[in-house]
Amino acid sequence: MKSLFVFLFVAGMMSCGSVKVYVAPGEYSRKNPITLDAHTDACGVVGDLQFEMQSNGYKLISLTAAKKAVNFDSDTKDNSYHSERTATTTFKSAYIMEIDYDCFYDLPVYRMLRFKANITDLTNGEIVMTASYSGLKKTTRVVRKIVSEMNKVIK
Repeated sequence: MKSLFVFLFVAGMMSCGSVKVYVAPGEYSRKNPITLDAHTDACGVVGDLQFEMQSNGYKLISLTAAKKAVNFDSDTKDNSYHSERTATTTFKSAYIMEIDYDCFYDLPVYRMLRFKANITDLTNGEIVMTASYSGLKKTTRVVRKIVSEMNKVIK
């Protein structure tokens, strides 16, 4: 009986997780065009995040369209990225959500251990939103919770 209690306690603690979202004061809204970017997407989180964000009214643009709107130049003297606005852009600003996470396959689903995302205004480099998660839940539940928390602070 004692081992059953310990198992249930540990299982309950593992299913918990904390989501934090911060948005800088300013003009950022769901209507600002945003591009999703992850260095890797082994667990399909980008597709889940894209679906959740679009179904909640966020205006998403493809990485290809964002690159046409902003020239990326990695050949600077200090080897850092900088952007320049082009005359052909129709966007007031270009935003990118950089995503980083750790997950693993736990039959029959993917589970997330850590999630971190920043939304950056590429015209001035300002980070306008940051979101984080730590815990152990199905990736789809984490993505839904993150977008739900974003909805509370982004209009």
